[in-house]
Amino acid sequence: PASISKPKAAFTFDVLDHFLIDALECKTSAMSFYQKLKRFTNNAFPERVPVECSVTITYRELMRVSQLWRDLKQWKWFGFGHDAGKDPGDGGLALCCPACP
Repeated sequence: PASISKPKAAFTFDVLDHFLIDALECKTSAMSFYQKLKRFTNNAFPERVPVECSVTITYRELMRVSQLWRDLKQWKWFGFGHDAGKDPGDGGLALCCPACP
């Protein structure tokens, strides 16, 4: 399996953005999105997509990377992305709802 220190798989920012939008707007599961990626790679024979590891390991890597991507996006949205020494503290990354008191 891949790790941060020894990467074996890569996902572009565009793929991660599409996964985030699909998950939020279309309620697409991660497995369905992974199957969609396989279909985009080889539409005629998606089961023949060359994968060095098994499907479950690649799926697990997609899940791990998407969690890191969401966390990085939140840090950036709330102004903590460019200042490594600044700690958001408790509730610093929470969304404020205008409808809630």
